[in-house]
Amino acid sequence: MSILLHPSEVTPKLVTSWLRQNGVLKTGDVVRVDFNAVRSTDISTTASLFLAYSRPVPEGCPKSLFFKASGRDRSASNAEVRFHQVAEAELQSRALLPCYSGVYSCERGAYHLVLADISESHILHPKLAEADWLQREYTLQSAHQIVDGFAQVHGHFWGDSQLGETMGIHPEDRLLPDAGDIMGGYAYDKDRVEQFLWHLGDRADSRTKNLFRRVSEVFPKLLLSRILSGVNLTLTHCDPHSENVLVPIDPQTHNVAIVDWADYTQWVGVHDLSNHFVPFWYRSVRRAVEEPLVRRYYEALLDSGVLGYTWDQCWYDYRLGVMGQLNRRIKHDPFATAVGVWIYDNSLSAFDDLRCQDLLDESV
Repeated sequence: MSILLHPSEVTPKLVTSWLRQNGVLKTGDVVRVDFNAVRSTDISTTASLFLAYSRPVPEGCPKSLFFKASGRDRSASNAEVRFHQVAEAELQSRALLPCYSGVYSCERGAYHLVLADISESHILHPKLAEADWLQREYTLQSAHQIVDGFAQVHGHFWGDSQLGETMGIHPEDRLLPDAGDIMGGYAYDKDRVEQFLWHLGDRADSRTKNLFRRVSEVFPKLLLSRILSGVNLTLTHCDPHSENVLVPIDPQTHNVAIVDWADYTQWVGVHDLSNHFVPFWYRSVRRAVEEPLVRRYYEALLDSGVLGYTWDQCWYDYRLGVMGQLNRRIKHDPFATAVGVWIYDNSLSAFDDLRCQDLLDESV
C-alpha cells in the first residue's frame, strides 16, 4: 500500500478496504470521505476524516477516523507505526486507539496512520490556564484508567533486553539510551543553570536556587546509574503531557486514551506517571491520591507477571521522576506564562512533599 501524506489522498475505496480488513465493515461501502481540522507541521500532518456510507452507518462502524502522516520534508522513523502494529496484535488495551491502517516506507522515510477518532468523546485540549480545569475534567475513575493503561503497556514489555528487535524498528533508532543520550538530554552546563536562576530573580529564595543547582548536578548522575543498570526497564511513552493522555468527557462510557507513541524508549516505567501527574496536578489533589495511584500501578505490574521489582524500588523510581521534573524546569523560563508558573510550583511542591531532598543527600 502506498504512503498517504495528506488527508486529501484518502479515498472511499481505501477506507472501505481498511474497515473490511479490520472486520468492522461487513456490508455496504464508504462512499465519501470529507476531512477537516488539518494541522501540518514539519513533523506531521493530522486531520479528522468523516465517512459517509452507502446505507445508514452499519453497527460498530466509525463515523470518523483520525489521520496522521509524517511531514513531507523530514525523514521519519517507523517507530510509531510499529508500536500500533504490535500493540494491536498483542495488547488489546482500552487505553490505546484502534489502528485501521499503518504503513511505513523505508525508501521514503515516511508513514501514515489511521486511528480511531475520539474528538467528540474526549477532551483534546485541556484548558490548563483556567483555575478549575482539573476538577472539571478529571475524576478518580479517569486517574485509575491512566494508571491501568500505562501499567498494561509497561507490564507487557517489562525487562525485554531486545526491545528494539521486538518492536522491529530501525537499528539506528535504538531504544536503550546510552550515557551520551542521558547526559546530553538532562545535564546542563553552569551557564544554562545560572541563566535559569536569573529568570527566577527575587521570586525564589537562596535555598530554592541552591536546590536547583544541586539537582542539576546530581539528578543526571542518578538517572544515568539507574538506566545503565539495565534492570526493571520497559517501553515508556516519554511524553505523557495532558494532550497526549486524553481524558474522556464521560469516564463511565469511554476510557482514557494515551496517544502519540512516536518517541517511546526503554526507560523507567513509572516516570510516565510522574511526568503526567506532577506538572499538571494541583498539590492538594496530587497529595490526596498520588501514593494510592502509584501503588495501584505497582500491583498491576505484579498482576501482569513482573518479578523482581519491589514496592520500595518502584517508589524510589517515582521520586526520581519527581526530581527529574525539577531538573526539567531548568530548560524553561518558568515565568514566561501562567501555565509555566503553575508547573514550576507543582514540581517544587512535589519535590518537597516526597522528600526528594533525601535522594540528593544519599548521593553524597
